[in-house]
Amino acid sequence: MLAKADIRVNSAHPGQIATNLGADWEPARDDEGQLLSPEAALAQWTRLIPMGRIGVVDDIAPEIAFLASDAAHFITGAEIAIDGGYTAV
Repeated sequence: MLAKADIRVNSAHPGQIATNLGADWEPARDDEGQLLSPEAALAQWTRLIPMGRIGVVDDIAPEIAFLASDAAHFITGAEIAIDGGYTAV
């Protein structure tokens, strides 16, 4: 068991995060298969997130820094959803 060796294993599960990486994805489609504009695709995703917005990198970085810090020394085996409530509904 890794915890006995003082090795902590946690994982972060980010939801939709606005980054440059998404620029190369296949465009989203509506129910009829028609391509959505980037603005419409963003609105479609945003409606699915209880907090009402797409995340940004600054929503993720502090949680990762915390888990890697000594402040989280007694946390191991945690799965942290950082998704604006998407997986909570």
